[in-house]
Amino acid sequence: MSFRRQLFLSLAVLVVVPAVIAALAIGRVVTANENAKADARLQAASRVSGVIESTANRRSAARAETLQEDRALRRAINTGRPSVILEALPAAVKRAGLVGVIAKFPSGRTETVGVTPAVGIANVKAPLGPTGKGEVLFTFAFQSAPAYVNEVAETGGVPVALVGEDGRVLAKSSTFPGDDAINLKVMPPQPLGRWRSAEQPISTLGTASNAEVVFALNPSGGTSPLASRLVLGVLAAFIIVGITLGFVLVRALRWRIETFLGAAEKLGRGDFSAAAQIPAAGHDEFAKLGRAFIGMARQLDQRVDQLERERERVQSSLLRLGKAFAANLDRDTLVELVVESAVDGLTADAGRALMPSGPGGTPETRGSFGAVLDSWDALGEVERRALATGTSATAEVGELHAIAEPMQVERGDGPLGVISVARMRPFDPGERELLAYLTEQAAVSLRNVGRHEDVARESITDELTGLANRRRFDDVLAHAAARATNEDPIALVMLDLDRFKVINDTHGHPFGDKVLKAVARVVRETARDRDLPARYGGEELAVVLATGDTEAARHFAERLRLAIEALELGDDTTGAVPVTASLGVASLPSDGDDVGDLVRAADEALYRAKRGGRNRVESASPAKGPAGEVR
Repeated sequence: MSFRRQLFLSLAVLVVVPAVIAALAIGRVVTANENAKADARLQAASRVSGVIESTANRRSAARAETLQEDRALRRAINTGRPSVILEALPAAVKRAGLVGVIAKFPSGRTETVGVTPAVGIANVKAPLGPTGKGEVLFTFAFQSAPAYVNEVAETGGVPVALVGEDGRVLAKSSTFPGDDAINLKVMPPQPLGRWRSAEQPISTLGTASNAEVVFALNPSGGTSPLASRLVLGVLAAFIIVGITLGFVLVRALRWRIETFLGAAEKLGRGDFSAAAQIPAAGHDEFAKLGRAFIGMARQLDQRVDQLERERERVQSSLLRLGKAFAANLDRDTLVELVVESAVDGLTADAGRALMPSGPGGTPETRGSFGAVLDSWDALGEVERRALATGTSATAEVGELHAIAEPMQVERGDGPLGVISVARMRPFDPGERELLAYLTEQAAVSLRNVGRHEDVARESITDELTGLANRRRFDDVLAHAAARATNEDPIALVMLDLDRFKVINDTHGHPFGDKVLKAVARVVRETARDRDLPARYGGEELAVVLATGDTEAARHFAERLRLAIEALELGDDTTGAVPVTASLGVASLPSDGDDVGDLVRAADEALYRAKRGGRNRVESASPAKGPAGEVR
């Protein structure tokens, strides 16, 4: 027989089964006997209560009859005045040997005299006044509630309480249990704990309705010494047997358990050679467990070696990858690569990067990888902590563990970005250091991207106006001209400020620069997103219209002229300074074969506008009227 079965059967036969059966049987017998005796005593007390109440009622009725012959009370009743009756009533009640009375007059007035609540009720009616108009109803009580409760408790031999219908205790004997032992607010009372209770209705004086006489008894108080010794003896015997058997079994198992425990502790510290100390000989369950333990230790040893090699490989790859980031100039690709590498390298379930949208902008999601939606709360929490403190942060949301590293993506004190990853188990210090290194390299690379973008932007942007410079203008115009067709023409608008030299000479070059900036802003706001506004040179600007013929370009130029004319420039020193512009319009292929033809045609149209009076638009191909004249 296996060791497990031997242990189970020994405990069941020697301790568990007999103890359970004996305890249940003895407990049931003793409890039933106690409850039966308690219920019998409660029933007897209930009958005693009824007898005492009936006796009190008869005595009250007899004494109420003698009260009617009381001369002083009779004289007061004959007056027919409630105040006189109430004044005479206490002495009359006392002379009759009663404890309390309630007088109800025909007017509905009700007055209580004497002790309430009380029991032993009797009713008497008496005509009011010499003419007997109306009656006063007297309700007399023979015995006070405390006296009644004590008499019932002494006679019946059980604790007694008089309880109103609302659960309030009107009177109780000194042996009656507290509210923590029995709930008197439940009518009829129910057994609570070891206490048992019974109830009997009773008429009382001074309560809104009939009350209840409650009897309570604790059966455990009546347990016989023999039954108690029997139960204690049986339980003690089984306890002794159980302790003895347990001691023998523990001694038999101790050395095996200690062997397994010592080996498990060594395995937990990474010493897999401890598996050789585990006993595995035999055919019982301990031998099988030992063999399984040894096999598990060998598999763990192999798996740890594999994981260590894999970790070294991943770290080496990430270190090489981090160096490669510094030379990468594609911002979006770089961010996606960083997040994906962080998720893979740290064996995370999800990750993402928050990057500022621009100088002074707030961080926005720029790259994500893995089950980001499932990890949203954890990533959001750890990102908030990292951005708030500017340092590494960790968070645990539900079963998810998340870490985040901030990074300075701009030079100086610009806004922070953050890279965060999350998974179902905690991150160790080595993994956090790896994410910090990866983030640092990514930040260096992103700053390089920013420098590259700044240089590229400066190389194609006019410093004063913010429009494209001449170099950018030539490149865009050349590409647009190469694809221009009759079905898809392009257009060019050349703009020159009127009398700009006079503005410079009169108000100074700083004011002239202010005018150029204002006109450049109007050109930028009037142009479409797909068009290119540029500074052609000096006070001459140009707009490459990506689509449109000469007529469409003329309409655009006219809107632009009106917007420039509407500018309000000047200050207290200069006064209002009017600004206008002359514009020339040409399109390709209708006004030439190449870029040179297009620029010359637009430039010639511009100078026709100058010669024609300024502040006007001229086209390289003027619209013709029906007779062929130029309009």
